[in-house]
Amino acid sequence: MMLLVGLILPAVASPIIYLLSKRKKEYGMLLLISTALIVLGLYSYAFFGAGKGGTWMEKYWWISVITPQVKGISFTLFIDGISYLMVLTTIILFIFTTVYAMGYIEERVDIHLALLSLLLTGLTGVFVTANLLAFYVFWEFMLVPSYFIIAKWGYRDPAKIAFLFFIYTHVGALFIILGIGLIAMLTGGAGLEILQFAQYFEAIKPYWGYIFAFLTFGFLVKMAILPVHTWLPPAHSEAPSNMSALLSGIIIEAGAYAILRISYLTVLQSAYRSGIDVTSILYSLTLLGVLTAFYGGFMALKEIDVKRIIAYSSVSHMGYVLAGLSAGTFALLNNYTLLALYGAVFHLIAHAWSKGLFFLVGGSVLHQTHLRDIREMSGLMSKMPYTGICGMISMFSIGGVPPLPCFISEFMIIAGVAGIAQEVPSFLYLAVFLAIATLLSAAYTLRYFWQVFWYKRKEPTEAKEANRWMLAGMIGLAAFVVFLGILPWLFTSLISLP
Repeated sequence: MMLLVGLILPAVASPIIYLLSKRKKEYGMLLLISTALIVLGLYSYAFFGAGKGGTWMEKYWWISVITPQVKGISFTLFIDGISYLMVLTTIILFIFTTVYAMGYIEERVDIHLALLSLLLTGLTGVFVTANLLAFYVFWEFMLVPSYFIIAKWGYRDPAKIAFLFFIYTHVGALFIILGIGLIAMLTGGAGLEILQFAQYFEAIKPYWGYIFAFLTFGFLVKMAILPVHTWLPPAHSEAPSNMSALLSGIIIEAGAYAILRISYLTVLQSAYRSGIDVTSILYSLTLLGVLTAFYGGFMALKEIDVKRIIAYSSVSHMGYVLAGLSAGTFALLNNYTLLALYGAVFHLIAHAWSKGLFFLVGGSVLHQTHLRDIREMSGLMSKMPYTGICGMISMFSIGGVPPLPCFISEFMIIAGVAGIAQEVPSFLYLAVFLAIATLLSAAYTLRYFWQVFWYKRKEPTEAKEANRWMLAGMIGLAAFVVFLGILPWLFTSLISLP
C-alpha cells in the first residue's frame, strides 16, 4: 500500500492545503512540504526497505474478476532505481520551488498551493505506474494544474500561452493514446503492463513500428525536441518562475523518462530481442538529439530576454538527454559501454536542479528589477549578492564547469558516445559535435552572468535583494546542486537497468 498511499496523498491533501492557506499561507506551505516529504519517505522505504534497493511492486484491481470471461482490469505500481531517482529529484525541486513561491506569488496563494499539490500527484504517478493506461491518466492529469497555474499567474498574455502549452502537449498525448490503444487492441489489454510487455510482443510484432513511432513522437513533444519545441520558449518564459522551474526541471523530463522506460526499454528492447534491427532508429534519434542541443544553444546565445534564454537552454539540454538515452540504449542492446546511458539518467537530476535554480534566479531578477532585456541590466552582484551567488552556481553548472553536476553528466554522455565509436566509428562524429555543443552552453551562460551580474555600467541597475522566502528557496536548491556535483556516485549507484 506504500506506493498507492504516496500517490494519492497529495491529491487528498490539496483541499486541506487550500483551506489552511486561506487562514495563513505559511500553514498551507508547511502542509504541502510535509506531504511531499511523507511521499518521499514512503517511496524511500519501499525502495530501500521492502524492495531492498531493487524493484518493489504493488498490484491493484480497477475492476475485479467477475467471471472467467470478464477477467477484470488491474494496474501495477512499481519503484526501481530510475523511478526512485526521478521521484527524489521531483520532490527536492518541488520543496524549494514551493518555499520560493511564498515570496514570489502575490495573490491567491491558497489556490496556487492547492494546484501544486495536485501537480505533485500527476508527476509522481508518471514515474511509478507500470500500466500504460494508468500512465496515460497521470500524464494527462499533470497537464490540468499546469495549465491553470500558467494561465492565472503567468506574465504578459498568460491565457494565450497556457492554451498554446495545452494544445501542443495534448496533441502529443493523442499520439500516445493511439500507441496505447494499438497495444490494448492487439494484446487484449494484457500488454499494457510494461513489466510483462515482452511476453506479448509477438502479438503486436506486425505493428510494432507504428506503436513505437506514436509513443515516441508524443514523448518528444513533451521533451520539446526539434522541431516540436516551439511551445516551450513562450510557456517557460511567461509562466511564474517557480512553475518555470518545475516545467523545465521535471515536466519536460517526464518525456525523457517515458522515452527511456517505454519507448526504449519496453518496445524497442522487445523488438531487438525478437530479431528486429533497431540500430538505425537509435542512431537517427541520437543525431536528432545532437541537432537539438546545437539549435537550443544557438537560440539561447542570440536571445536577450532574461527568461527566454533559460527556456532555450532547456531545449538544448533535452538534446543532450535524447542523444545520451539513444546512444546508451544502442550500447545496452549491443553489450557496449553503458556510460552514455548512465550519464543521460544522471543529467536528468543535474539538469532538473541546476536549471530549476537558474529559473528561480531569473525570476528573482525579473521580480526585483521589472526588466526582461539583459542589455538593460548591469552590476546586480553588488545589489543582489545572494541571488548572484546562486546564479553563478546554476549558470556554471549549466555551462559545464567542473566539478558541478552538469559537467559530470555531459562528460559521461560524450565519453560514452565516444566509447561506442570503438565498435561503430560513425558515433565518433556525434561525440565530437556534442562536445562542441557544450561550448555554446558555456557561451550563453557566461554572457548571461556577465551582462546581468558582473558588468557595471555608468548607471547600474537599481534593485534590492530578493525577499527571505525567495532567497531560502534559491539557497537551499543551490546547496543540493553543489552536493550533487561533489557526490555524484550516491545517485549513479542507484541506477539499475533491465
